[in-house]
Amino acid sequence: MTSRRSFIAALGGLAAPAKAVADAARAAAAMPFAGNVGLELYSLRREMAKDAPGTLARVGAMGFREVEVPGFVLAPSTVLRPQLDAAGLACISYMGDPKRFDRDLPGLVAETKAFGARFLVLPWIDHGDRLTPAQVDKAIQSMTTWARHVRSEGLRFAYHSHNYEFEPEGDHTLYERLVTETPSIVEFEMDVFWFVLAGQDPAAWLRRFPGRFPLFHLKDARKGTPLPTLEMPGHEEASVALGSGLVDFPSLLREAIRSGGERNFIEDESSEAAVNLPQSLAWLRGLKL
Repeated sequence: MTSRRSFIAALGGLAAPAKAVADAARAAAAMPFAGNVGLELYSLRREMAKDAPGTLARVGAMGFREVEVPGFVLAPSTVLRPQLDAAGLACISYMGDPKRFDRDLPGLVAETKAFGARFLVLPWIDHGDRLTPAQVDKAIQSMTTWARHVRSEGLRFAYHSHNYEFEPEGDHTLYERLVTETPSIVEFEMDVFWFVLAGQDPAAWLRRFPGRFPLFHLKDARKGTPLPTLEMPGHEEASVALGSGLVDFPSLLREAIRSGGERNFIEDESSEAAVNLPQSLAWLRGLKL
């Protein structure tokens, strides 16, 4: 992503004839996607439960070199870190158990460091049937406090998005409050599947809030999925191989490059994830932006 941004910045500073600029822009548009692509290991939670070392070896054989570890379902670093190292996989982001952020943030920080990760991610906000403004008020305060502590430890804090945060509140949504009422040290991981299910345009959010979304879950939604919906349960099997569903990935990824995106993790929550993941990675690597 950095090289492409540098190219675009350099292009903007050239005092070149209009045709040369247009030709260069067309060449840039034909460049294959070259961003960092990792795997969200939640995709293979079933396989990891049966044979973690073998599953990680297969992840490496697919061509992945980076992963995000969902600490709320997988083994701790003392078990999993050696297995990742043996498979040639680097943990870039660690998703902590939400219940531990209040009671054991130092422990989560230590676990993130033990994995060698750079990001500590809050995977969700506990809520009932619907997320409430009061819960968002508390989350804004808590995430600000947590992010300050995480930064003081040399790491970065991010919140993983869903669809239920787009609950309306007047003319806005609760998710908008999460972004606008937290400082820039609170960063966000955009799960494009949930944005689309909520009826949102992910690229529009990136244009509106550049620099706030360094992390992405690249996950496609099956065509014909009813939209919009703020309900979460029951959508696992709506995950499909990238490029075969509803998400406009070219627009999204072009905007992610411009807005400072740093890491992409392919995710597939369906029971066909092991079959879909190699297809998704191959499609993404062949995508022209």
